[in-house]
Amino acid sequence: MTVRLVQELKPDVLLLDWSMAIRDGMRVMREVSASGLPVRILLQTVSLDKADILQALQLGAWGVILRNSTTDMLFEGIRRVVSGQYWITQDSVATLVEALRDSRTPEPAPAPRRDFGLTKRELQIVEAVVEGFSNADIAANMKLSEHTVKHHIGHAFDKLGVSNRLELALFAINHQLTGEHR
Repeated sequence: MTVRLVQELKPDVLLLDWSMAIRDGMRVMREVSASGLPVRILLQTVSLDKADILQALQLGAWGVILRNSTTDMLFEGIRRVVSGQYWITQDSVATLVEALRDSRTPEPAPAPRRDFGLTKRELQIVEAVVEGFSNADIAANMKLSEHTVKHHIGHAFDKLGVSNRLELALFAINHQLTGEHR
């Protein structure tokens, strides 16, 4: 029924409840993704389990948001997903990164590390973002102003071709820019 409604209504975003009463949200997401319909799924859930977040993103979700999030947070998530950005709450970035690390198979021989033109300070800040620190936390830990941290993050966005913290964290993990891979 959901796939039929998406076909008829052609929404930009589908707000999908992970634990639907009638059908499993995961199964519905698979069906919508498999249908090839150009809809971006924002998954709503009661709690954010790292395996569920990873699975949802692998199935094509563009975002994950807690059911008890504020209306402003929900609207921000919808705006971001409509504009083509991935969206999960700030607290969940570290959980997602941990899940990505757990899901990776070890590589037989480490490939030469690329820094993609990032400075040493930018790499340090990217690593802090991957670990889930806010700009304020990064600024305090590195004895920088928040403005300077935002400046470095903006440069990292530009150099890596990403547009938000989630994409930055995913890029850093996938390209081994974090400390454990250096």
